[in-house]
Amino acid sequence: MAFTTEDLERIQGYKKDYGVVSRPVSIAERPRIEPQGTLMKTLDYLMRPNYASANFTNAIVQGKSMEQALGSAAKGFTGQERIFYSDVLKNAGVKNKYVRAIGGFALDVGL
Repeated sequence: MAFTTEDLERIQGYKKDYGVVSRPVSIAERPRIEPQGTLMKTLDYLMRPNYASANFTNAIVQGKSMEQALGSAAKGFTGQERIFYSDVLKNAGVKNKYVRAIGGFALDVGL
């Protein structure tokens, strides 16, 4: 059974309505969403040292200077940039998504 033109147009409409993207979105392109509610804000504040550590490591991996790395850590600590170690591993060149997920989780929890 083949799709008709009307079916394809309806599917494209659903994609637009529900925010489905046709390509992966980079860290810089992600919309910045502030945590809502007391619990989420509390968890965000508890994660800020991890954001700072991941931002610092990410800057070092990208070959930035120590001053820029410290500035990135400050952005993580203030909540301006929220990245995880899976993002750091991706920027370091780890291609396997399972290794990035498991390794990133281990680094997030361990550090």
